[in-house]
Amino acid sequence: MSKKKFIMKYLNIKNTALTVLLLAGLSCKDDDKFPFNAEEVNKSNGAYLRTVDVNSSKFNLLDLNSSYYQATYEAVFPDASKFKSVDFYVSFIDVTEDNGTTKRDEVKLTSVPTSSFANDATSQLPRYTLKVTADAIYTALNLSDEDVTFGDIFRIREAINYNDLTFSNNNTGGDVIGGAFYATPFQHDISTADPLTVTLEWDGEGSYCETVDLDLYFNNSDGKEVTGYSAASASCPEKLSPALSLPNGTYALMVNPYAHGLTGSNEIPITITFTRADREDIVVDAGTINTNDPIWFDNDGVEEYIPVATVIKTGIDFEVIGPDGVSVGTIRKGDFNFHINPAKRK
Repeated sequence: MSKKKFIMKYLNIKNTALTVLLLAGLSCKDDDKFPFNAEEVNKSNGAYLRTVDVNSSKFNLLDLNSSYYQATYEAVFPDASKFKSVDFYVSFIDVTEDNGTTKRDEVKLTSVPTSSFANDATSQLPRYTLKVTADAIYTALNLSDEDVTFGDIFRIREAINYNDLTFSNNNTGGDVIGGAFYATPFQHDISTADPLTVTLEWDGEGSYCETVDLDLYFNNSDGKEVTGYSAASASCPEKLSPALSLPNGTYALMVNPYAHGLTGSNEIPITITFTRADREDIVVDAGTINTNDPIWFDNDGVEEYIPVATVIKTGIDFEVIGPDGVSVGTIRKGDFNFHINPAKRK
């Protein structure tokens, strides 16, 4: 395994791009509520559906019970008497192959009649807020938990029924669909939340990021590192994310004390943070490592590892076993509560 031999200080500078948007002024007259000539709209019998706000567009696969899609729409047209309804459709795009390929064509999710819309106080145009749970979408598409993994996409498509015509992304001009003011893509994607992220930190109060290098690994039951599931760089902190595509099995979360540029006896604090989408972080005090301990690669030229926890993956469940061999929780749905206290090393 190729490893770095020296501690290096990295400075990451993020370039910030400044985009200046020039917006044309709009009249406040009632006739100018439409961003195009009302007479032309009347002639074309057209209508469109603005997206006012998308409140939630991500599903947490580890907590589907609390996941939902929510967005507010505004119907824009010249003649309210011709506005009939808005239809919402959903489809499933499987972009991951590790759990097989599951295709789900578009199905109608719901149809919202005119009576469910209410005029907004400012725009005086009818608005409706759609809120649909992940469970309802799974049911509509006949999907199971095992069919979906991190990275897959659910797609919502809207269609407005006006004057006995239907307008959607398949028959609306690019100026409307792509225009910033119109805000009418007639389509919104629901992403799947990021998987569990495990973060190893050791900076403490001594600014050890500049002088100490620790690495984080997922080892299999044979004690070998799992390819693609290591955090062994010059970064501080180090992070890894065990995904649902990880094969079922028992894994050990390990810390590798690789190098340090310190002299004498120094206690390096280790903190493990388990982060799950849409949940409060769980911060674990994993004790300390003394720089005089021979476990450091710098000290004896042999790479050694400190076990932090055992993780058993079964399907889409990640069960965490503490260092005492007792299960401390399964990472999937519902509350995410566990605390790991590995034995302190000095």
